[in-house]
Formats: sequence, structure tokens, C-alpha cells
Amino acid sequence: MIRISSQRKETIATYANASVFLYGIITLDDFVDVFNHYETTKTTTEEAELALVRYAKTHNHEYSLFQGLLSHPEIQPDFDDYLEVVTYIRTNQKNKPRYLPNQQEFLRYSDGFYIEPLEPYHDLKKYILQHEFADKKFTEQEIDDHTILVHEMVQRNESLKEILNVFNRFNYIFQEDNIKGFIDCLVHITNNTRIFENNGYTPSELALQSKNDFQANESEFVDLKPARNKPCPCGSKKKFKNCHGKHH
Repeated sequence: MIRISSQRKETIATYANASVFLYGIITLDDFVDVFNHYETTKTTTEEAELALVRYAKTHNHEYSLFQGLLSHPEIQPDFDDYLEVVTYIRTNQKNKPRYLPNQQEFLRYSDGFYIEPLEPYHDLKKYILQHEFADKKFTEQEIDDHTILVHEMVQRNESLKEILNVFNRFNYIFQEDNIKGFIDCLVHITNNTRIFENNGYTPSELALQSKNDFQANESEFVDLKPARNKPCPCGSKKKFKNCHGKHH
């Protein structure tokens, strides 16, 4: 029997809560890697599993642990679409890097209402306050609730159409003079929200990483360029001088 102190269980559970709010789904083994990335007193898969199971029996928690997977509060094993959602997220997470900010920043995600970057959501709230979208003015609290829902939907990668349908149900009325700016705000949000299928990265961050990787690989390719009359290493079967050699 492994003995685990109350403080240790709480620490492991806090990291589990942060992980599911940032990644949506994470295997227990990957969670152990994340925990050990930050903590000097390392854990194991066995200790982490026992700590999380025992903690859940007596404390409020946000994570679910089922068959070696930790999941977000809205991705529950007893939900009808659990398997479908898990498969979709894990398939899209594959081969993508994992977002690992500094320790203090990472642990902020244990609060399910923490949003970062926040600026796109502030822009949406500001736009709503500045324009007429209904017969009555929405209160700031109502708008905050609406933007939190947008964040949850974007994290799940729901479409702009689905998000707009939700605002229609909130009795937003879209006109020619407000719809374009509203959609621009939503696009800015979707590009700059940390989503589950990107392992916590925003689409903009991943796009920038891909661009930088491409430029680095292109630079390496040029450094290793063959003689002008040799076959081009890109596989085109052309001579280098008639293929990529033209550009260099």
C-alpha cells in the first residue's frame, strides 16, 4: 500500500485540474510527464492514479479519470458522445507539441474560469457594449457569461455558425452595421484561444511555429545543396539547377 500525504494528493489533483482545463484530454502517463516537468519531487503513474482516485473520494475536483485518461468536466465517461469526443481530440493532438508555460502560469488553469490570452474576449465584450444587438442593453455580467460560453465552444472547436446560433438564442439581432465587426471579433478569438486539440496552443501560435520550422528546414536544405547538375534532393527527378537551385 502506497502512503500519500494529504498535501501530496492535493498537489497532484491541482495539476490534474489544470491539465484538463488546458488540454481537455490527457493520458495518465503524459500527465505524469507534465507533473514531473514542473515538480522536483517526481511522481509515478501508480502514485498519481492512487492520489487522484483517493482525492476524488473526499474533495471537489474537476478532472475525471477513466481507463488511464484524465478528462475535462464536459468530457465525462458517462456521456453518450464520450468516446467520439475523446477519439476526435486525441487524434488531432497527435504529433503536436504540448503547451507548457512557466509553473505559476500553468497552475492558474486549475481555475476553470481562467482565460489567457484575454484580449480577444475583451475586444468582443467592448464591441457588444458599443453596438445595439437587442431591444434592451445587455448587462456587463450577461456579456461576461456570453463570452465565457464562447470560450468553452471555441475550446471544443465548434464552428462560427454554431456560436452565432447560440447568440441568436440569447436574442442578439444582427444587422448589416454590426455583423461584420462581430464576426471579426469571433475570428480573432478562434485564432487566439488555447484549444484542446492543439495541446493547449492557440492556432496562431502553432501556425507561427510551423512557419519557423519551415524556414529552418529550408535554410538547412540550402546549406546541403548538391552540385548544380545533380538530382534535386526534393525528389522531383529534375537537376538541382532546374528545380530548387533556381531560387538560390
